[in-house]
Amino acid sequence: MSFSMQVKHRAATKVPPMEPGPTEQAHKDDCDIQTILKRYQQTGVVQHNNSVQGHYDDYIDAPTFQDAQNAIAEAKSMFESVPAQIRRDFGNDPAQFLAFVQDESNIDKMREYGLALPSDDFIADPVPTDQNPPKSPPSDNEAPPGDSSE
Repeated sequence: MSFSMQVKHRAATKVPPMEPGPTEQAHKDDCDIQTILKRYQQTGVVQHNNSVQGHYDDYIDAPTFQDAQNAIAEAKSMFESVPAQIRRDFGNDPAQFLAFVQDESNIDKMREYGLALPSDDFIADPVPTDQNPPKSPPSDNEAPPGDSSE
């Protein structure tokens, strides 16, 4: 059994000469692993550490990364629950909305949007004040109230 294949020979496609493209060649050495390793062997420091000088910032009092992500997700979820027209007024940007609602001078507009209580229902100081503040503790010479041991 034999097979016969007829192959047509085509002329080779000509590729135009390479012209300088959008790639920046100035960063070629910064991306070459051999150059990066050679610099590391000489200095003992990877280049990105040199650019930030080993200081990344102090986040001791900051929330954990997960807590921050949860806060962002909660803020985004709250923003998404706001009517579409209000979201549109803020360019659908939760950050713009949060900046707006945190500014006390915007309370009238918040009421107009229906996002704040009317002024007559608004409680300026939500923390209850104690009408009878605690008395100072009795001194050593003074008997506590209700103690009639004399």
